[in-house]
Amino acid sequence: MNNNDIPAFPLSVEKDHFISLGMTLKDYYAGQALNGFLAKGASINNAVHWSWLAAEKMMSKRDERKQI
Repeated sequence: MNNNDIPAFPLSVEKDHFISLGMTLKDYYAGQALNGFLAKGASINNAVHWSWLAAEKMMSKRDERKQI
């Protein structure tokens, strides 16, 4: 399972088998970052751009943590 397929809200987990409710963990991270950037007054274009970059970084750090 790659980073883009990890569900944010899995219904059931059995090792690497998920029943997803539609949103990936990366989508969730980007949405949370988007709220923060918009709350700080960023333009929508900048907020979207930086939100996806932040989500990518969070997924990367998540993978690093798993390898420890």
